[in-house]
Amino acid sequence: MIKSNKRTAYNLLGTGAESQNSLEQNGVVLDGKTLKKYPRERRNATFAVPDGVREISDEAFDNCPYLKSVLISKDVAICGSESFFYCPELTTVNVARENVNFCSKKGVLFTKDGKSLLMYPAGRTDSF
Repeated sequence: MIKSNKRTAYNLLGTGAESQNSLEQNGVVLDGKTLKKYPRERRNATFAVPDGVREISDEAFDNCPYLKSVLISKDVAICGSESFFYCPELTTVNVARENVNFCSKKGVLFTKDGKSLLMYPAGRTDSF
């Protein structure tokens, strides 16, 4: 492991390991243009996916009990299955207007055309 300026480069082998291109910033693991993992113990209520990230991997936000709001950047083209699995406090998923793949309606994630519901945040108690 090589550490430098709050970033950690990984060179791990084996199933599920991060590649040589992986960086960790404040517990968030980025592998190239893919957001691989958000730290479940992180107590920040909101998170903005960085510009340049093209993919949110399967279960990237899995079991994040403190996460309340996410902003999906303009560059995200793929949102993996169960990306937000068991986020009981998540109430809002917003999408940058410039994103050509997704949109948000009242904090709920849809395909850009608004016809297909992709994810209804688990922390919402209202009906849509």
